[in-house]
Amino acid sequence: MNRNETTELLKRYLNGDLTEAQAAECREQLEASSELRNEFESLRMLHQIVADSAGSFAPYFATRVMARLHSSTSLKPDFTSALNLLFKRFAAAAALMIISFASYNIVTQWEYRQVSTPLEMALALPPATVDSSINYLDFEE
Repeated sequence: MNRNETTELLKRYLNGDLTEAQAAECREQLEASSELRNEFESLRMLHQIVADSAGSFAPYFATRVMARLHSSTSLKPDFTSALNLLFKRFAAAAALMIISFASYNIVTQWEYRQVSTPLEMALALPPATVDSSINYLDFEE
């Protein structure tokens, strides 16, 4: 008998799914092999753990969990609509501020227009050239 068949036989023995003759044969094999007894003991402990935890779920557990999830997600549209309303009020002011800052930065960075991209000027980033990069390096030790 190969390992898979032996494991299946032990599982069926634990579940009580064997005939009396098969159960007697299984007991004989368990007495003859210490390796098989160790495997059986591991399966028996696992079987006991699963049996103990399976009883902890009351009937309709999945239904209750799904109902709780559904009720908790029903709050999200209210929160989302409140955020949407809040940001709609400030959207015009925020857009005006962004345009103002970008315009100011472009005006103050206008002298670098030959070496800077429009995005660098709008964000007031220094020009990304080799010369400007070398200026930031400190070669003194």
